[in-house]
Amino acid sequence: MSVTHAAITRFAEPRGLLITKRQLKEELGLSNRTIAGLVGHGFLKALTHDVFAVAVSQASTPHYMRAACLTWPDVAIGDGAAASIWGLRRARRDVFELLVPTGRRVDVPHARIRRSNRLTDVDMVEHLDGLRVTTPARTLFDQAASLDLFSLRSMAEDALNKELCTVGQLREVATRLAGRGRGGTDLFIRYLDDRPDDQAPAMSELEIRLADALRDAGLPVEQQRKVILPTGRVVFLDLAIERSRLDIEVDHHEWHAGLVETQRDKTRDVQVARLRWQSLRFTDHDIERRIGAVVASVIEVDRWRSELLAAG
Repeated sequence: MSVTHAAITRFAEPRGLLITKRQLKEELGLSNRTIAGLVGHGFLKALTHDVFAVAVSQASTPHYMRAACLTWPDVAIGDGAAASIWGLRRARRDVFELLVPTGRRVDVPHARIRRSNRLTDVDMVEHLDGLRVTTPARTLFDQAASLDLFSLRSMAEDALNKELCTVGQLREVATRLAGRGRGGTDLFIRYLDDRPDDQAPAMSELEIRLADALRDAGLPVEQQRKVILPTGRVVFLDLAIERSRLDIEVDHHEWHAGLVETQRDKTRDVQVARLRWQSLRFTDHDIERRIGAVVASVIEVDRWRSELLAAG
């Protein structure tokens, strides 16, 4: 490798092997002719009119994402691509969506351009790897235009559970961006209207699915009910029915399979029982394969426990 090649590589490494034309000329002192020669020999690959990938045989989607952010400081990775970067549940992993201010002309291979007349610094986050991404709250608002209510709830609860945003931040985005004719506005507002601010986030999508099924059956279900155990420990019941003091838990096989986890669950259930709550545990298999039977079981237990508690 020549001295020039080594210098360019060292300079570009912190930026994911990307470098701008300005950096090549002003920071490394290369001429247009030298740059053209490096492109011709395949050492540099033009990704946009101003950004090159260094020493890569084939540019990937992340290369083009970072190149777009380096080239245009007012654009951001958004929608499904941003949801994927944030690691949100139900996010598509195969999309490259670029949120671009109205009037801005961009040309990025493989990018699906989404235009917005409301895209400011408050809606964007700069990552250390060069990506500029819409904030989790803004991402969820934009995703509402392409999701159904269940999918939006699942994705939003995942973001809240991972502490990527707060309900207050979601409400702020809705206040600032919601408007007539703006895709997803009604769905996003409906999700927020149905969700108490002080409710802890749902831990899993299966919990949301079971809660919906129980409510459809007429049961007054409360999600993530806060309870202080006799030991002083605070726990949250996945799904609670106050009238029958039923604690309905959704046990994922990855979280509750080991001996330690099983013992912890049993100890916790004993403490919950001391408060006159009865715990019913269902596995992810139960909810995925036989949710009707699960709902029927809860209805039956709720009925006789309600009668028992009413009788004193």
